[in-house]
Amino acid sequence: MSSSSQKISSERRNKKDPQLPWWVELLFVQVGLPDNWLSSILKSKKNGQAFINDNKRKIYYLFLIIFTLICIQPVTKYYSRQNRCIKWSINKTLENNEYEDKELINAIAINYCNGGI
Repeated sequence: MSSSSQKISSERRNKKDPQLPWWVELLFVQVGLPDNWLSSILKSKKNGQAFINDNKRKIYYLFLIIFTLICIQPVTKYYSRQNRCIKWSINKTLENNEYEDKELINAIAINYCNGGI
């Protein structure tokens, strides 16, 4: 009977103790980090997972907005530089009084900023 009671107690122990991740074995058993860190790390992990589960929609929209801004940023930067170059070229041309026609000045500025002469 004692063997069956030992079997039952070991089964209860196995059911109560959840399997810990591999990094717990590595960091806290092999390396020897303090045990109080483990409880705080596992608690924050549990709280973090609960927060993510509660706010999935908000996190998704935030990720979508950040991704969109990251994709748009190079385009806006390129056109900002282009506009500054054109404005500078138009001002230089007007200072030198080389041309009178505004459309011609604009065309020359665009050509200059795109690598033309």
